[in-house]
Amino acid sequence: MALELSEEAITLLEWILQKARLVKVHVILVTSLPSSRSLSSGILSNTDYRIAFRVTSKADSIRAIGRAGANELATPGEMIVRNGSDIVRCKAAYMADDDLRRLCMEAAERYEDEVGDYFPIWDTASNHAAKKNGNTIDGALIDEAARIVVENRIGSTSALQRKLKVGYAMASRIMDELEARGVVGPPNGSKPREVIVDAL
Repeated sequence: MALELSEEAITLLEWILQKARLVKVHVILVTSLPSSRSLSSGILSNTDYRIAFRVTSKADSIRAIGRAGANELATPGEMIVRNGSDIVRCKAAYMADDDLRRLCMEAAERYEDEVGDYFPIWDTASNHAAKKNGNTIDGALIDEAARIVVENRIGSTSALQRKLKVGYAMASRIMDELEARGVVGPPNGSKPREVIVDAL
């Protein structure tokens, strides 16, 4: 949820929450700053169930869950849950970014046929470096990608990620460049692209 919502957006969001509550549809809102600009009175009155992780001030805690306490949370995963008038302090399982990254990479490799090229993977250091240096892609990297695609006969972006150790965004750009060079065909939904050339 945006931190700075326009009055029109707030009004629309309040209307959606009111209607959803009437027909028992669950709506999940997330904000990193529980201020009056992101949590209006109309929004709060239509969200009985709230979860607050650590916030920076007592005022933010009161705004989010109706009482102080969220500003005193210390460890990762610790939270305060409000369900109507009931307030419970608890701790959820916490997973560090590196562990989550590794889990996603393993899942992408294991279930490649099911998820195709749409499995979200964080950018690696090499992808960050490429972004920092501009939008150009090293020609040697593209040549290596072409060799991998042709030898393995699979035009999969997620496969390029693993083989080249780059992020999804970089692998996707390389695959587009291979399409422009006539190595692979256009995107094919969730399936790998067709490999057009037989040899390099």
